[in-house]
Amino acid sequence: MELLYKAVNPWWQGKDFETGIKREQYLGDLRDWLWRDEIEVFNGGRGVGKTTILKQIIKHLLNTGRSAASILYLPMHYPAMREYFLSWHLNEVRRRIFPNRDRLHFLFIDEPEFLSLSDSDTKAIQRTGQFKIIAASTTPPPAPRRGRRATVRVETMVYPLNLREFITFRGHDVAICAPEQLLKLTEDYLQSGGYPAHVLNPAGEALEELTATVAARDTGSGGVCELRKAYLLPDLLRRLAPGAGSLTTYRQLAGKFFLSTDSVKDYLGYLEEAWLVKVLERWSADGQERKLAPKKIYFGDNGLRTILSGDMAMSARAENAVFLELVRHGIACGYDGQVEGGVDFVLGLRSRPVPIDVRYDTVPPGEERHDDGVRSFIRRHPRTRKAVVITKNIEGFYKIEQAAVQVIPLWKALLDGKLAKMVMNG
Repeated sequence: MELLYKAVNPWWQGKDFETGIKREQYLGDLRDWLWRDEIEVFNGGRGVGKTTILKQIIKHLLNTGRSAASILYLPMHYPAMREYFLSWHLNEVRRRIFPNRDRLHFLFIDEPEFLSLSDSDTKAIQRTGQFKIIAASTTPPPAPRRGRRATVRVETMVYPLNLREFITFRGHDVAICAPEQLLKLTEDYLQSGGYPAHVLNPAGEALEELTATVAARDTGSGGVCELRKAYLLPDLLRRLAPGAGSLTTYRQLAGKFFLSTDSVKDYLGYLEEAWLVKVLERWSADGQERKLAPKKIYFGDNGLRTILSGDMAMSARAENAVFLELVRHGIACGYDGQVEGGVDFVLGLRSRPVPIDVRYDTVPPGEERHDDGVRSFIRRHPRTRKAVVITKNIEGFYKIEQAAVQVIPLWKALLDGKLAKMVMNG
């Protein structure tokens, strides 16, 4: 075990280590939160860069004068690591490697869902003043058992690269890119997605390995989620990919896989926790109606969907990207219940809804079928005061009855959270 500790903590021996391209949006407030008592947890799907973020934080600590011996990194996805309680690991490091070292200041835990915790471990974690704990987790932490106080933690969701990050990873500077180049890069983004390893090496097999890893590592005996037929997960993803964004029901999916509807809900629930898919319900003021209505299933990354389903229409990719952008910013939405002539997404309540329609084309505003969905929605919901139409490269602003309609190119909508600001302001 001593050799493993040293291998995963190369800074103890003064060795350099790879930290990748900085994810600034997750590192911007380091000076503030590194010194607070709460446990920091970076949640997110596999392959989105959580481990890299941990390494970037460690590099920051070393560069600002922290002792290498005060930093311990435990990657719990190693089977040998999982066999022991946290307290055992801490005692081993102190006894075998740094018997005379200063006390531990920073404990980094990768995939704590695989970590065994004794009662004394839990008490130690609750006394977070002993050392700062920073973790990267694939699944949300479990609820505390009855009678046990929950640890105080601050959770940050890590997503695949957004458009600005994607452009940076591809070696470009957004500030000096012409609109034509940004359009081209956006379409590349819609095809490649935002998994960092795949963006940096499109010819590699990062996304193919991802689906296999999910089934092998996270499910079944010893995994963080026990599913009786975990081997079905990759096939389920492949079958969902071509029809992503289309209406479906749990009953229809159950029939395809010869499973019960409850089992399908369990499988989709796991895939949602793993950030591989997201289920969208119908927009409605009636909770029971939402529960019984068909669902739409979107993928957590366009690149993953491309790998699983092959080529698909750019409009479908754009719709998926817009949905993910809303999710990133914590904006709740639903799909329009109008089967024909509806819009893609609806935000807000019936008293003040905001429709969003993705029309990835070049038809000028107000002409042909460009805004049919928005016009139909405004007629059905006369309290609408704001609507958004997302296009390929057309921009404009006009009114339909009492509603202000903002037309914006997709690349502008995705850069720097502009879509979120548009729909939330005013």
